[in-house]
Amino acid sequence: MIANGQYIQCKWSGQVIISGISIESVYYHPDLAANLISMVKLKEITKMFIENEDICFRQNNLVIRTKQVNKNIIIVTDCLENKAFSAYKVSPEIWHERLMHIADKELAHYTGLHMNKKCVACSLAKIPRSPHPLNNTAVTRPLELVYFDLAGKISPRGLDGEEYYCIALDEYSKATQIIPLKSKANTLQAVKQIISLWESLVGKSVERVRTDHGTEFKNVETSNYFARKEIVKKWSCVGTPQQISVERYNRYVKENVSTIIINRRLPKNTWSLICTSVPYVKNRIRSSATMMEPIKLLGLKFTIDHLRCIGCMVVYKKDKDIKMDMKGNIGVFLAYGPKNSYKVLDVATNCIKVTSNVKFYEEYDYIDAQMFYKRLVLHETKIPAHINDIDNLDNIPSSYSLKSITSRNVCKNSKIMTSEINDKNITEDSSTNDTINKIPYEFKEDILNLSHKFEEFIVSDDNGISKTQSDYIRNPKFVNGSPVATRTRKKGSAFFVTSPSGYLEASQLPEWKESMKQERESLIKNNTWTYVKKNDIGKQNVITSKWVYNVKNDGRLKSRLTARGCQQPTQSETYSPTVHPSILKAILSICMQTDMKVHTMDCTNAFLQGNFEDNEIVYMTVPKGIELVYPQHTNSICRLLKPIYGLRQNSRCWYKTFTDFFNNRCKFYHIRI
Repeated sequence: MIANGQYIQCKWSGQVIISGISIESVYYHPDLAANLISMVKLKEITKMFIENEDICFRQNNLVIRTKQVNKNIIIVTDCLENKAFSAYKVSPEIWHERLMHIADKELAHYTGLHMNKKCVACSLAKIPRSPHPLNNTAVTRPLELVYFDLAGKISPRGLDGEEYYCIALDEYSKATQIIPLKSKANTLQAVKQIISLWESLVGKSVERVRTDHGTEFKNVETSNYFARKEIVKKWSCVGTPQQISVERYNRYVKENVSTIIINRRLPKNTWSLICTSVPYVKNRIRSSATMMEPIKLLGLKFTIDHLRCIGCMVVYKKDKDIKMDMKGNIGVFLAYGPKNSYKVLDVATNCIKVTSNVKFYEEYDYIDAQMFYKRLVLHETKIPAHINDIDNLDNIPSSYSLKSITSRNVCKNSKIMTSEINDKNITEDSSTNDTINKIPYEFKEDILNLSHKFEEFIVSDDNGISKTQSDYIRNPKFVNGSPVATRTRKKGSAFFVTSPSGYLEASQLPEWKESMKQERESLIKNNTWTYVKKNDIGKQNVITSKWVYNVKNDGRLKSRLTARGCQQPTQSETYSPTVHPSILKAILSICMQTDMKVHTMDCTNAFLQGNFEDNEIVYMTVPKGIELVYPQHTNSICRLLKPIYGLRQNSRCWYKTFTDFFNNRCKFYHIRI
């Protein structure tokens, strides 16, 4: 259709060169004064731009200019005005440098020029990293290609002193596993453990392994191990972590561990256990790469019913049950163990327990667990400050404990200690009765058994109403005759006293702190050890110690510091004879027949009276609590001068000292039976 609205048919087309630009498919009709050129075709072979409100087309350095006349666009033929032109032509390379080494696409936009050759300076300064696809390695079965990497050094150290962790990833199934390590030297052991476990579970052998160039993988021992296992060892390019898929997963592990520690308010050193839980859960959820669970691709069965929130509070069952005592401890769930067991951090001892007898409280975290431990185990809840009289106890909520009330206040108000009460003749003071009647029933037992200084028994008045009174335990009086003194409590009040589970719990209780103080003073008085520097002992074996707590039948609290003799090397001479009960019976029979007096005595800290044999040296770490007395020896080592309780040879040393005394000083001699 032409300008007048008439339709015409062009039977001829050809090629036209305008301003040096060759244009194809130009139509010719004899009735028209000009040829017809398609604007669409023209824009395909050139670049259109506007100059002085006129449409222009550019191809390289050639330009076609047009004019708009009576709503028609016509091409202006080459008609140069009389002007002076420069004969110098600027090369694309010069323009590229003038425009600050602009990209070739932008250079063509502004100048219409293209670079004839690549700029070497741009390559040296701007060379990018080559793109790496997510999976450029074709694998057809599990364990065909396994990636290994070592992460660390991590601060702070883990619960067992770990600073690194070894991470493995199967390329086919995307299954992963993490093993925390104390040093890089343990990397090969972790690799062996992972490969052995995976091969036994899957039933197939590892074919190829790819790692970086770290010295923990690039050594003779690792190469020999892979050679024996017929595993092909491959290396990634230096500075190219994209070639190891486990590098991406390593970031996922660190972010998840940090999230759990922040969300559950956990100590940072718990990362060593939490990081093992990340692959445990990840192996049981779908991978975005395969859209299947890694364990399912390995051909193993699994369930997620036993999964719980990492870092939540738990109550786990104790190893041994004690009657009338708590059967569980409070802890925090940190990791999964074998066969549906759980790894729990005990909040009292900071020790890891592996158990399946666990009750979870997922709404509570680590700080909540500590608060429950202090309130329910240590009984540290305080009485409000406004309670200053025993009569006000009626207003105390049931959540408060009466442990903070001192025995002085109890005796001041109740007048229990004014006189000694006889078992047969019990006299009741009126003020005592009035005070006791005002005390709520649920508080009576707590008050009267305060600090284990009183003994509770029930009496009835004339009306048959039971009332609670107590008998203060006085020190026994010495009488003429045999020096026998006993201190007993009616109704076995020691039954209600439980021994602390460890030093941390005992250090919170005043009565046990006093007991440990007496034990320390006794050890120091007997010159049990001397302090030496750690550098002076070299690589000598150093054993540790522990506190053992016991409640005597008479209610006395006994704290004893013992060495862990199980950490000693095997001693050749540890035999010590003991007395058979039949020997004691025979001696007592002879004494009765001959009317002899029998005298028994107990030697306090008997083993500390003995001496080591010649050239025998034992080193022990500084016991807990010594830093309170001698803070300057906190970083020292104890060289034992006396055979402390718990050593393998302490009984023999005491026996040797005892027999030497009787043989040399008392002129006794051995008899053979």
